[in-house]
Parts: sequence; structure tokens; C-alpha cells
Amino acid sequence: YRIQIKVDGLQDTVSYLAYHFGDRQFLKDTVRVDAFGNFVFEGEERLEPGIYLVVLPGQRYFEIIVDKNQHFSVYTTAANPGEDIRFENSPDNSAFYEHIKKLQNANEAEARKLQDEYIKKFPNGLFSMILLAQRGPEMPDPPLGREDDQAQAAANYFRFRNAFWNNVDFSDDRILRSPVYHGMLSRYFNQVLVQIPDTIISEADRLLNKSMAHPEMFRYTLWFLANNAERSNIMGMDAVFVHLADQYYMKGKAHWMTQEGLDRISERAERLRPLLIGSIAPDIRVFSPDGSTVSLHDTDALYLILYFWDSECSFCKEETPALKSVYEQF
Repeated sequence: YRIQIKVDGLQDTVSYLAYHFGDRQFLKDTVRVDAFGNFVFEGEERLEPGIYLVVLPGQRYFEIIVDKNQHFSVYTTAANPGEDIRFENSPDNSAFYEHIKKLQNANEAEARKLQDEYIKKFPNGLFSMILLAQRGPEMPDPPLGREDDQAQAAANYFRFRNAFWNNVDFSDDRILRSPVYHGMLSRYFNQVLVQIPDTIISEADRLLNKSMAHPEMFRYTLWFLANNAERSNIMGMDAVFVHLADQYYMKGKAHWMTQEGLDRISERAERLRPLLIGSIAPDIRVFSPDGSTVSLHDTDALYLILYFWDSECSFCKEETPALKSVYEQF
């Protein structure tokens, strides 16, 4: 790769080449900028295709498409790097910035037309793939304007859900080096889907099956799903983590993992397994005031509350009488 850049108004400093991966950015290259604002990012091996960032001093940057053509020139200014930019030998980048400028004053219909024009001009381009992926499924108009019809709303929801990934090519990992795929994963699993573990598990399996078309897509998707489930604040999502551990990590499908990493995931899953909602909790045996033993599993009751408290705790002194009244009521 050889990306030659000139930034008017920049001199005797340092510039960085970074790239998107998921929801983060990573440094790829560092170069000196000469007294005239010239610098070159180059290497003997090709860059992984994706959306890259040229980072300037003062937290300024502009994005470039790095795809099949990795030998081109960029000219811009330090004052307005994203607006004054132009390219040589990079038609896709020239069209990319022209597209962005046209979008600024376009309405929804005009924006869709501009996207169609770009996709037609660069059918296999990275940005075309991003534009297609970001498009939501085509939804039919409500019959006779009955937008509040529950059956129709439910049908539309499932139509939208089932078609959500139709425009993503899972055999092409270029989309990983843009913010788009991570954003779609987060939206789908945290906003589109009903937050019930069984639903999340079913859709996780469906998407992981699709992502197996490319090893890097599968790897990132599995990492996202496991991390998303483990960090969730919604009760019950630990079941999703245990399922992923059982069906993917512990069955040798995460071939990139070290044994230490697999052991850590397995240990975490085994700690969570007996605590999952719907599972029988581990037995707890405690002593009553008269010295007899009370077993959790031997207690026959419609409701069972485990209350851990401290006699010196001020909150406990408030809550204990309230709990006692509930006990007496039931």
C-alpha cells in the first residue's frame, strides 16, 4: 500500500493511520509530516480493506476508503480536512466524499436515490456494502391505514426481524473494519429483539450460522454475543452466555481461543449454570434458633424468601419489620 497525502497548513509534526474494527479504532501506522505538509503511509503488504482514519494533530481526522486500490494520493487542508479533500487515482474515495456533500441537504427520497446511484457505480465497493447493510427491510403500508391493528403490527414486526440481516454479506469481512456491523449487532440484540433469553438464544444461533460464511465474521459475532450477554443488566441473560459456552466455545468451534481462555469461559459457565432462572438452586442448610437444621430443598412452601441481614444494619432494621408483615400475610 502507498497512500500519499498533502495537508496545506500542516508542518513538522506526526500523523497516524488508524482503522475501525467493531466499535473501536486501532493504530496501524505512524509517519512524520515534513515542512510542506507531505507524508506517506506505505508498506510492503496490503492493508486489510476497511474504513481508515488519517489522524492529524489537535484531534482532527478524516476518513478514507481502503479497498482494492491501495495506491492513491490525498490533498486537503489542516483547517477543513474533511471538506477541502480531493483524491487522485481513487474514484471510490472521490465518489464517497461527493456523496457525503450531496447528502447534507437531501431529503429521505433524495438520499435513497443518491445511495442507489453510488451502489450502481461501485457494485462491489466497500461503501456500497455499507450502504446496503444499513438499509432497513422494505415494509408494506398498513392495510387501509389500520396502523393500530395488533395482528398487522405483529406481522410487520416479524417481517422486519426476519429480514433485518438480508442485506449483509456474511462471506465478506470488510464490514468488520467499519462501525456498521457492531452497530447492527447492538441494535438487533438489544433493541429489536424481545429481551427474553430463549429468544436471544434462538436468534444468536441463527446469526452465528449465517456468520460461519467467513471465519472472521463468525469470530467477531460470537465474541459480541458472549460479551453482550455477560454484561447485560437484564435478569436471565446469563443463560445466553452459558448456551454460547456450551455450544460454541466448549465444542471446539472457537479455534482461535487459547486453552487458558477456554478454561476461563468454561469455569464461568459452570458457576452460572446452577443459578440460571428456572434451575433448582443449590441446597442451603442453616440452623434454626433451637439448633435444628433447616434445608432449602426440604422446605415445602408456595413462596420462599432467602433474607441475608445484619443486626447492626440500619437498612435491615427498616426492612425486617416490613418483611415480617409480608410473612404474616402469606
